[in-house]
Amino acid sequence: MPQDENNLPFSIQKGQSPYESAIRTGWSSEHYHSVATGEFTSSATATTPQRPIEPDRSPQRRRQRAQSGQSPEGRAAMRTHWRTAHDAAEAMMGAATAQEPMALAIAADNLDMALARLWDLRDQRDINWQGILNHAQGLVKQLFVEKRVEQLTADQCRHIVDLVENYLGPSTKTTADLNEAIRTIRDAGCDPYWAISGEAADANDAAMPA
Repeated sequence: MPQDENNLPFSIQKGQSPYESAIRTGWSSEHYHSVATGEFTSSATATTPQRPIEPDRSPQRRRQRAQSGQSPEGRAAMRTHWRTAHDAAEAMMGAATAQEPMALAIAADNLDMALARLWDLRDQRDINWQGILNHAQGLVKQLFVEKRVEQLTADQCRHIVDLVENYLGPSTKTTADLNEAIRTIRDAGCDPYWAISGEAADANDAAMPA
């Protein structure tokens, strides 16, 4: 007795069409077709070609973005504030070179505000980058608290430009980058750990009204 594709026996009565046989046996007529020998064989199911998934929309890419915590809008905002911080640091160096204390103070204040905006977006960046930003903010705060902004030299400002340009950019930062950033802050004449030291706390207490 002939068997179907699941090895189950079935019979076809004389003069019966494949469609009628399918109804009697309970199998779909799509599974069988007639060939020249008169036998019934299984037919392949036609599949519709699927459109390739674009790389940027693939599930793997979406998972990578979710794990990194970065959104396109967040990356754009980070880049904008980083450029603003870099421009402010460049303005500081220009003002120091021209010996313009007021312009130097304004540029330093702009740098402080740009770093604060970057800090608001810190969750989108790696831990080493966050540490560098924290030290950079401490540098600016130390200069303002100790009233040293207007006395900065062009060479000190050059190190500040180096800090912002090379260690707060969009690329992922390593522990070596963090160590180099700390060295750069020292070259600028500041204490990279001032923000977490007792001196910072004493300065804040002194600034508060009695």
